[in-house]
Amino acid sequence: MIRALLNIIGLKAGDTVFEPFSGSGTTALEAQLLGINFIGIDISPLCVMQGKVKTKSIYVIDEIIKLKNSLISKLKPSLFNQEKDFYKTLAGIENEPVRDFYALARLLVDYVENDAHSLEDMGYLLNEIRENFVGVRGKGKERVELYNSDMKKSYSEMYRILKPNKYAVIVIGNATYQGEEVKTVEFTIEYMTKLGFKLEKDILKIIFGLYNVMKKENILIFRKAK
Repeated sequence: MIRALLNIIGLKAGDTVFEPFSGSGTTALEAQLLGINFIGIDISPLCVMQGKVKTKSIYVIDEIIKLKNSLISKLKPSLFNQEKDFYKTLAGIENEPVRDFYALARLLVDYVENDAHSLEDMGYLLNEIRENFVGVRGKGKERVELYNSDMKKSYSEMYRILKPNKYAVIVIGNATYQGEEVKTVEFTIEYMTKLGFKLEKDILKIIFGLYNVMKKENILIFRKAK
């Protein structure tokens, strides 16, 4: 989907794309494959590491393979065990992309069910960092209000940094919270229009899966007017 969107908005090799919620690095990887320059940020240190590993590991694959056996021997019986000195051992690896690769391998294999466990394993205090995450601050109605406030800041920054006639693509959906549908899509279109964006396309994307909070998403393609 990301590659299709990059093509739809006409980005070519040498152009630059910015992702303010880079997540696990999907846009970063697709941009890399297409020769497009990528700038991305994310508040989650786990997501930042995932993006780095996805895009940088290919350049150090020989060293990753070379270190595999020696790391396993230091962390018996398995590289992915609960050895307390795991990060101390990794600290001896000078090459950061190689070090990140093995750190992420441990996190994804051991704690695939919950990112919280991975963040704790990385040494972060969840109660502190959650206050910086969009969509999880506050309770009840306040949570929705804080989410909208945070997204307004993000949308305003998108408008500020985007060049005239270039595109902002937002994939978003209406979730149900405390039994009521939160009109996030409508809110986004209204606020982006107020900022000076023009909605070029609104593409409906069905989400398959029994346990998804949202059953559909909207791919909103905006263009910044001159």
